[in-house]
Amino acid sequence: MAATHPIAAVPTRGRARTSPLRAWVKAHPTTAFFLGAYAFSWALWTPAALGFDGPLGMAVFFVGVLGPVASATMVIRLSGGSPRAWARDIFHLRFDRRWFVFALGLPFAVAATASVGFVLTGRSLDFGLVGERVAAVVPLLVFTFLLNGGPEEPGWRGFALPRLQTRFSPVRATLVLGVLWALWHLPLLAIEDDPSHGLSGWAFAGTSLLFVLGVVLYAFPYTYLWNRTKSAIAVMALHAGFNTANAVVILREEDDLVEGAYVAMQLSLTVVLLAVAVALVYATRGRLGLGEDEREEAGGA
Repeated sequence: MAATHPIAAVPTRGRARTSPLRAWVKAHPTTAFFLGAYAFSWALWTPAALGFDGPLGMAVFFVGVLGPVASATMVIRLSGGSPRAWARDIFHLRFDRRWFVFALGLPFAVAATASVGFVLTGRSLDFGLVGERVAAVVPLLVFTFLLNGGPEEPGWRGFALPRLQTRFSPVRATLVLGVLWALWHLPLLAIEDDPSHGLSGWAFAGTSLLFVLGVVLYAFPYTYLWNRTKSAIAVMALHAGFNTANAVVILREEDDLVEGAYVAMQLSLTVVLLAVAVALVYATRGRLGLGEDEREEAGGA
């Protein structure tokens, strides 16, 4: 499938009134996108991070997940493009349905392998959780696809990644996006009941770095799937798959994953994700699914 440019590929709406903001956004759409995604999401997550919860607080929290797609929509509109045409371009099923096997199978394989690594560190799993976890798979997949994780993807992969790949190699573009994607999640750590997981000092700092590294490594299969399908639906399914697999396959209650157990699981996941990333880079010779004819001239940082 031919590459598309997230702004240039959509029709313009005539001559928009020039303003300093429009001119800057048009010249720097990728930078504008990231600034907008951070500002939108972090502003809406701040109340929850400060302890304001309840139904209204949760509603605002989930709206914050829409920061990347809201920012992409804003940048396209300010640049004179059509958000509706962009959405039609990325929300499609014009790809081999076997990619859904990748989107759902890989996350469960990663979580299962990480669980084996967790056991090899001398930890144990609670197999008494199997019944309730199996029953939760489908509801969690639907929930994360529609509300918690999936809605990020039209922005990250449907807008930012194609533009980054016009400037950088697929691996470098994935690393840049992965770091910014990971840092975007940081306010969510403050919303957790115990963001330290019982750790302190250097142990907490080191595990936090593992978390950031893990998110960066997750970005590699997302890049590969996007490049092969050019479909936001496919990468939304992958996001739902990872969130669900980590919640149901790792057979420990969240309250039990503290201190050494949390470090062991985080380390095991990171090692498995590193192996997946290296395998994808090696198997695709660094292209991560991007065709040789899909590089375009950069349209602005």
